[in-house]
Amino acid sequence: MYGTLVGQDGGGTIVPRLARVWDQSPTGVTFTLKQGVTCSDGRPPTSPQVAATLTRYQASPAGAAVTFGPGNTAGGTMITGDDKAGTVSIRLTAPWGELLPVSVQQSRPASARHVRRHGPAAPCGTLRGRCGTGSTPSP
Repeated sequence: MYGTLVGQDGGGTIVPRLARVWDQSPTGVTFTLKQGVTCSDGRPPTSPQVAATLTRYQASPAGAAVTFGPGNTAGGTMITGDDKAGTVSIRLTAPWGELLPVSVQQSRPASARHVRRHGPAAPCGTLRGRCGTGSTPSP
């Protein structure tokens, strides 16, 4: 099973998933992760793991353009995970109004086991069913 930081309800409104809240600006967003979420290996996802998964999209020119916007593909985008604060931040060099809506599809964290085996930039989809989330508490 996979999980995303945010989702959309039937009306298209952005709703919490792995992130319980987020703070958005024209050039970025900071997600605060929910407590009580576990990966399929039973461990909680860490902010650095989520950041590493998002960095994987940044490594591909096509993925970077779709996820972070066409003006943010030259490496100026900064993605950080602060485990102590439980946050993941994306900072863009150019405004991109679609960052949060695109996050509905592009923010699937890899499990700790997946990161150990394949490195933080390995595509999570290579182990479908073994990475992503094992459980997500209700909002």
